[in-house]
Amino acid sequence: MVTKSHGRAAAWAAAAILAVIASFQFYWELHEVFGTDPPSTSDQFSIVFIGVVALWFAVVLLVRVGYWPKLAQFAVARINAWAIAAVGFGGAVASFAGPTDFDRFVSGPINLIVALLAFVVARSELPGSPTSGAAPTPSGKPGPPHPTH
Repeated sequence: MVTKSHGRAAAWAAAAILAVIASFQFYWELHEVFGTDPPSTSDQFSIVFIGVVALWFAVVLLVRVGYWPKLAQFAVARINAWAIAAVGFGGAVASFAGPTDFDRFVSGPINLIVALLAFVVARSELPGSPTSGAAPTPSGKPGPPHPTH
């Protein structure tokens, strides 16, 4: 049986990328607010909103692979992981079609990477689930496959 065990690594990679995106959003917000030409209130709100959403996406992907299991049900986390993958693919398409080089060569590839990682997370199985073929160990890593009779 093939196991879908790459979910944790993909979730951590996506969470790290999303945390960096959020930190850039918050840095840009603070830099612009305290600068000589502060942005409008709606621009400030959208910058902070994108940062908070990026952090929330990171948490959802980590919940999906088994961290903080009481935060959300497995099915809810799986649906949200698929939604994050869809939003990432949509953002990648919009960025690749964007008017600036930053959109095409920075935002597009980053969105595509996050979307692909979210896709891997959405398709992954929890260690110890009946379909994963691996039993959980106390460390949370998959153990040897269950014997089949």
